[in-house]
Amino acid sequence: MKYSTICEALGAAAADKMAKDFSVLVLGNGVRENGGRLSRGLYSAFGSQRVIDVPPSKDMGCALALGLAQTGAKPIIEIEGEYLLRALDVIANEIAVTEFMYDNQYASSVTIIAYTGFVKNASVQINQAYEAMLIQIPSLKVLCPSNPSDAYDFLTCALESEGPTVLVVEKSLAEYDFNAENISVTHTQDADKPTNNPFEAKRILKGEDVSIITYGSMVKECVAAAKAANIQKGISCDVIDIRSLNPIDYNTIIKSVSATGKVIVAHKARRTGGIASEIAAIIAQSEAFDYLEAPIIRICANDEYTGYADEYYDKCVPDKKDIYSAILKIAE
Repeated sequence: MKYSTICEALGAAAADKMAKDFSVLVLGNGVRENGGRLSRGLYSAFGSQRVIDVPPSKDMGCALALGLAQTGAKPIIEIEGEYLLRALDVIANEIAVTEFMYDNQYASSVTIIAYTGFVKNASVQINQAYEAMLIQIPSLKVLCPSNPSDAYDFLTCALESEGPTVLVVEKSLAEYDFNAENISVTHTQDADKPTNNPFEAKRILKGEDVSIITYGSMVKECVAAAKAANIQKGISCDVIDIRSLNPIDYNTIIKSVSATGKVIVAHKARRTGGIASEIAAIIAQSEAFDYLEAPIIRICANDEYTGYADEYYDKCVPDKKDIYSAILKIAE
């Protein structure tokens, strides 16, 4: 893997596009002092005209990004997930609707990188996962990388496409060193040929007994659980990383579920109203429903808060042990 962390991959993708396209800009609070994540080193390389320090107000930063986009720029703005709600008004009611309202006379090609999700030993305000809110905005493309390779491709694609895109980067993955533990979630020997189209789901493991539909930080947990189930119980799991949360590649999901007849949908965002619920509903309304041999299982975070102490996190947020137990249960 060329890049060891997702933030490193995002920084490299931004730098590569900035070197080729003068319209690509990076906005953020404290970026001159390398305060952002992907922006580290970009200020010294591209200067204050391309890497712009903005006030800490996230709605103001997003509004500035939209104004720049309407002049032909392609701004990238980083937002820590706990501040996403402050920016959501501008994202939903200005950035996402501009092209529709003005009949494509004005561009809104803003790329927002939102660092969200749960981490241990963090306050309750910081541990929030809001991706289900984002997919309620029709024209907003929402991508969630599970590895550095996808992160690089997703940001590159966002900067080359029209309209706004949000990259949901889970905090637990942002600085995670994939190379240190030799973890690969891009593909395996038995998986389908990897795709560079971020709006297509990717098969990580190929199996015949159980379909596991997931994204983000849960991908490596699902891969670990699926491999353990195969070694210990001989259960073969089809692990699908959906990658794009809006739009969702339902064709790949339905094809997998129709083949296995048993499905687990897993993510680390909360259960109620989550993306797992949407995927389960689509499966139930599709031709795959006729092939189901067991009820759909959702493995998600509980509908409660995670406090600073480890036990709050462990009680709320699922991991590979929960996936492994679900595999055994549904495969009975």
